[in-house]
Amino acid sequence: ERRSPGAPRRSTSITIARRAINSSPGCKVSPPGSGGILEAIDMDSYLTQDILVKVAADTAYQNAQKNSDKQNARIEHDKALGRVMTTVMKDSTELFKQFVDNPEFKRWLADMIFAATYERSSAA
Repeated sequence: ERRSPGAPRRSTSITIARRAINSSPGCKVSPPGSGGILEAIDMDSYLTQDILVKVAADTAYQNAQKNSDKQNARIEHDKALGRVMTTVMKDSTELFKQFVDNPEFKRWLADMIFAATYERSSAA
């Protein structure tokens, strides 16, 4: 499978995401038709194509990774994630609502995306 530079491995990201969502309070990946929180979200698309890739491609975050310590890179990552999530709002109001209203989900999502993007760039 050909990936763009900086794109996470798809299967690993999705597996991690599903496990983490299922362990996050109030969030479950539910089978279609069950009415679960993230039922309508195409997780493959949002977590790999949209959110992870867009955060990793954020210029300010890339500069922070190259020129700052991990703590400052995390601060810039969180800002980049906020910018990306604002663009997600038009396509998935439920995902955006969880990000804004559920602090556990927001913390999990930020931790997962930071680990996937920062550790990858550090190893490169």
